[in-house]
Amino acid sequence: MEIAPFKQCWVSPAYEQACPLKAVSGRRVRWWNRPLEGLRQFARRTLNRIIKGRADASWDDYRAARREFKKELRCSKRSGWRAYCTELESLPQTARLMQILSCEKRENIGSLKRADGTWTTSSKGCLELLLETHFAGESTSTAATKAESARL
Repeated sequence: MEIAPFKQCWVSPAYEQACPLKAVSGRRVRWWNRPLEGLRQFARRTLNRIIKGRADASWDDYRAARREFKKELRCSKRSGWRAYCTELESLPQTARLMQILSCEKRENIGSLKRADGTWTTSSKGCLELLLETHFAGESTSTAATKAESARL
């Protein structure tokens, strides 16, 4: 039995049906640019040289290249976000941004362990324990006032 006709008749169509070709998405992030690409390639190239055991690269070189790439990445993301926010003009775009920003879930304080080994059972108990711990020796009302003024 020859393999080529078998592959042509059965394997290829089965493969094409199971793994259809997909179009590549044209969606790109706004903050990615050529300098970032160059810095990333340099950092990766340095890491590959280290892994292959070349003497011309060291871990300090890689860390410096990676640090520079991350620094530029953060700056680029910030400037991209700033540009996106300043370009908002229509109400639907602004409403969408507000929906994204307000979608964050706020985490509640769970139980905290007291010095005597017991656990708090309510959020009020957690807050009192935090006030006692961070403002020890002061009355609760004074500590609450300081905590409130620090929050503002």
